[in-house]
Amino acid sequence: MKDTFRIGDRVTDGAITGKVVCLIGAGEFTSDYPASQWGYLESGLLVLSEDASLVYFPDAGLLRRVE
Repeated sequence: MKDTFRIGDRVTDGAITGKVVCLIGAGEFTSDYPASQWGYLESGLLVLSEDASLVYFPDAGLLRRVE
């Protein structure tokens, strides 16, 4: 079953763990990562990793939620 993510969820792809800061396809952005800067991507999500890198995942199917 594919996870449904929300802003603030902790997620991992097995190598990178971080917090969802944008759900681009759903049109959900945060003030730190606004649509005016990231909306051009049209789909996918942005994750702020634990090492403070911003990572774009075009396909959320590679991610799972971390409890």
